Amino acid sequence: MNKKILEKILNPWTLLAINGAIIFLVEATGELFFRTGTIHIIAVLFIILALVRVFVRYYTYDPILEKFFHACLAALFVFAVSHIMEYLSMHIFHYYSDSVFANTTNFYLISLMLIIIGAEVFLRIYDIRSIWEIVTLLVLSGLLAVLAGVFLFRNSLVSLDLDQPTPYLYALAVIFFGAVAIRKTLKIGRHVKFSNIFAS
Repeated sequence: MNKKILEKILNPWTLLAINGAIIFLVEATGELFFRTGTIHIIAVLFIILALVRVFVRYYTYDPILEKFFHACLAALFVFAVSHIMEYLSMHIFHYYSDSVFANTTNFYLISLMLIIIGAEVFLRIYDIRSIWEIVTLLVLSGLLAVLAGVFLFRNSLVSLDLDQPTPYLYALAVIFFGAVAIRKTLKIGRHVKFSNIFAS
């Protein structure tokens, strides 16, 4: 497909409109998307769209900036794994537990941290900063991976009931790391103009 046509189709506003339409359909159909597992197919569709967008881009000729793109690909892979595991747990093995949703969030957080790490590899050289943030995020990602393993075999260790602090801590963590990932990605777009569309 022609790159200019693809960029017109896969722009932030189109993807935002598609997301809005999906949210409307999910809300309008009750629990249909949840019961059938269709929501995971939609998630995989977005992963495919993102991969297409990444693979048809122009090569940057900047090995440091390429590491950011590779980190984004790794984040998409982890994101895909989270949906595959959730789908298998709930619709193949009929295994319903708060640990399934907690682990999905653990994988989401790891994905966000991978994006932040990739961005920081580039930005720390541009802004002349130390490596402490990257090391901290690598340690946190490792701890979340270990926690996901623990929840997989000891599902009673986590509760997402609203009278427990866990769902609120997860929500705050996703909002915080999501905001940091967005801020750093957009900063790369400002520093490197030709990556602005990708960053958006």
